[in-house]
Amino acid sequence: MTTTKSTPKRLYRSETDRMLGGVAGGIGDYFDVDPTLIRLAFVAITLLGGSGIIAYLVLWVILPTAHQKSTNQDTLLKENTAEIKTKAESLASAARSANSRPIWGFALILIGLVLLLQNFGFIFHFNILRLWPLIPVAIGLSLLFKHES
Repeated sequence: MTTTKSTPKRLYRSETDRMLGGVAGGIGDYFDVDPTLIRLAFVAITLLGGSGIIAYLVLWVILPTAHQKSTNQDTLLKENTAEIKTKAESLASAARSANSRPIWGFALILIGLVLLLQNFGFIFHFNILRLWPLIPVAIGLSLLFKHES
C-alpha cells in the first residue's frame, strides 16, 4: 500500500478573475464554484446585515495572490492595503467622471423619492432591501450604454 502526500489546497485571491480584489474569484476557484455566485453572496450578506463589505475587505488584506505566496505576512499586509487604496482611488475617480454623473444623479434621486414616499406613508409595506436586484441591473445598463471614447 503506497501513500502519496499531496500538497494541501491553498486559498488565494485570483489574479485573473477579479472585479475588485480577486477575493470572489479566489474563493470560486478554491471551492470550484462560479465566482458570480460568491459575489452575489457578498452583496446579499451586505444587504442583510452589512458585514459582507467588512468580510471582503478583511479577506482582501489577508489573502495572498499566487505570486505573493512566499511573501512574509507584514509585506503581504502592506502590499494588499496599498492595492486597496489604489483601487479605491481609481473607483472614486471613475465615480467623479463626467460620464457617470447622470447615472449617480438618477440613482440618488430615485432612492430619495422612494424614501420620501415611505416617510409619508405612501409606500406602507415597502422594504428598501427588496431593491438590491437593481444593483446588477444598474451595472448591466451602465455597461450596455457606456460610450466608448
